[in-house]
Amino acid sequence: MRRLRQELGRLGGIDLWMAVAASAIAALMIIAASEAQGQTFQVLHTFTGGDDGASPVVGLTMDRAGNLYGTTQYGGANDCFTSPSGCGTVFKLSHKGSGWTFAPLYSFQGWNATDGAYPQSRVTIASDGSLYGATAVGGLLDACYPGCGTAYRLQPPANVCKSVLCPWTETVLHRFTDGQDGSGPTGDLTLDALGNVYGTTVGGGSGSDGNGTVYEISPSGGGWNESILYDFSNNFDVGAAPYSGVIFDASGNLDGTATNGGSYEEGTVFQLTPSGSGWTGTAIHTFTGTSDGLEPIAGLILDGSGNLYGATRNGEPSG
Repeated sequence: MRRLRQELGRLGGIDLWMAVAASAIAALMIIAASEAQGQTFQVLHTFTGGDDGASPVVGLTMDRAGNLYGTTQYGGANDCFTSPSGCGTVFKLSHKGSGWTFAPLYSFQGWNATDGAYPQSRVTIASDGSLYGATAVGGLLDACYPGCGTAYRLQPPANVCKSVLCPWTETVLHRFTDGQDGSGPTGDLTLDALGNVYGTTVGGGSGSDGNGTVYEISPSGGGWNESILYDFSNNFDVGAAPYSGVIFDASGNLDGTATNGGSYEEGTVFQLTPSGSGWTGTAIHTFTGTSDGLEPIAGLILDGSGNLYGATRNGEPSG
């Protein structure tokens, strides 16, 4: 937990995500307005800080029908811990005529609840329409205040809903304890064809510094079991404090970014390769803090040729 707090403090914590997201959105608006001929800008929903949520600091996920799903870090129907600002929400935006309809799907429950709080990851859509995500804190309050985070699944109502106010059902897949299982899951989750869930924690692990983990959560006997695929406490050169989840490449490797660690302690792009019954970690790029940047908070995307793309928070020549 100490490592988690250090990383959140060093990178500006939750407020950093708000600033980065706001800056990125503003920049995209400017670029779109100046470079995309014939494009128009439309506000789909204006958040009020009430039951609809507040501070949507990460991106949206689109289903095959063109509906949008997202999370807000704050707001919702419930007070959160000692603050009335709310523990965050999951929402849906659907086309309706020429506009959009906003529907709150879930409000995280807050004080003395174990469902999680302050989601800092997008939701991932499964083939059955369920949503998978993670909360940065919440869960077991006795493990680390205000909880070490959760991984969760949201399922739609069993019957067709005739109103936009039809809450979905949450299942907590794992409550992190700040032990070997990790703490502070802030990145997007990845699913495989068998329904296994993969993600990262920015803190926790077997080492005293808590450099973070890559984990897998698998369905088992009507429940879910978490296993650690890689513990960054064991090899700082591979990386530390992975914020943004992992993705599969065409060879079945898991690729991701770590905001710290590496030979220069400025972060890495790492790759986990299946090796017997475990996984082997390698830093496929170590950031130097010069022209290549440092602190890669953003995750990775993959093109058809196997190239990886990402972004760093800082670096030369302009910082």
